[in-house]
Amino acid sequence: MRVCLNGKEMDVAAGTSLSDFLKTMKIDGQRVVVEYNGRILAASRLWEAVCLTENDRVELLSFVGGG
Repeated sequence: MRVCLNGKEMDVAAGTSLSDFLKTMKIDGQRVVVEYNGRILAASRLWEAVCLTENDRVELLSFVGGG
């Protein structure tokens, strides 16, 4: 099935959780906030409960430090 990550379409196996998807993409859950279909899912404990479906939209917001 197809999902959109940061504007780029990708193939994902049916039944993949959001948490597993991010692990596959080697994304550090401690350093991002996830927007899933327009809704912010800041707590990574929520990601395991979300099962991706066809045409879902996932946007990642990264924390950047500096001064």
